[in-house]
Amino acid sequence: MPVLDMFRLDDKVVIVTGASSGLGVSFAQACANAGADVVLAARREDRLSATASLVRSAGRRTLTVATDVSDPAQCQALIDAAIHEFGHVDVLVNNAGVGTAVPATRETPDEFKSVVDINLNGCYWAAQACARVMEPGSSIVNISSVLGLTTAGLPQAAYSASKAAVMGLTRDLAQQWGPRKGIRVNAIAPGFFHSRLADPALPLAEPSIKARNPIPRVGNEGELKGVAVFLASDAANYITGQIIVVDGADSIAGTGGGVGTTAGAAATGADTLRGGATGGGSEGTPSSGWATRVEIPNSPTARSSSTANLTRGGVSMAYPSRRACSVRYSWSSPMSEPS
Repeated sequence: MPVLDMFRLDDKVVIVTGASSGLGVSFAQACANAGADVVLAARREDRLSATASLVRSAGRRTLTVATDVSDPAQCQALIDAAIHEFGHVDVLVNNAGVGTAVPATRETPDEFKSVVDINLNGCYWAAQACARVMEPGSSIVNISSVLGLTTAGLPQAAYSASKAAVMGLTRDLAQQWGPRKGIRVNAIAPGFFHSRLADPALPLAEPSIKARNPIPRVGNEGELKGVAVFLASDAANYITGQIIVVDGADSIAGTGGGVGTTAGAAATGADTLRGGATGGGSEGTPSSGWATRVEIPNSPTARSSSTANLTRGGVSMAYPSRRACSVRYSWSSPMSEPS
């Protein structure tokens, strides 16, 4: 077989969850361009119409299914619909996910559970339902995150824990289903990429990424879709249980004072962090929002204070800080969106 033909997905049926926006759209379009018919899943089916048009414009068939992956019954219904329409399922791209940034001492059980239910449990329920019908040679591609390996300096316990767990799940399913079912299971761990989920944080993250990373820029959506098609294709037939990190080497470059630390911090006499990575300041963040900028003056006077003062909308709070200082926050909305 010619080497480029090994990357084709001709006549395969691919399911993409979280296909209504962001990376899910990119994955669906790439699989269609590689020759696959694509089943599109998201919680709101009306948001899948644009993605479906992209698949059809590539000359491939598509099916849209309203699916909340946190519900095992809906995951099973998704697979049943795919089998009814196409007769088989060959690839699952487990992309559905949500992101939050809530300080660990303020995060409620429901907030934590809502992230884990989609990012981890939903990944498992979808994979489980697919594995029941997949033939040998099929592939599951889970979308994890570099935050399962390192930290970004934001208060993201639920998100980071769920994405680290997806890596463990990937390895376990690979060793279970490889010998028994002939199904390969791998994961992609993206770093910072332009997407609806990440873009609110990028204005502060991007300067340090450029200063720190061996590839000094933020990734583009198109740079992930090739990896997904590769793992789904016959070109990756001898690859399973692997975590493919696509982050411009962010995970090996070190986070320093936090992802948001800027090169100009030393010159201005302030450490600029996202989420208080070194200051403990994020623990004072109200759970209804998240910090995108924290300025910590470096003067001895500021550091002698026993509390950190946080202000939002003119309301000040004080709380103990292991690196006590004056903290000024600016705010944006929480990092959460429907998938």
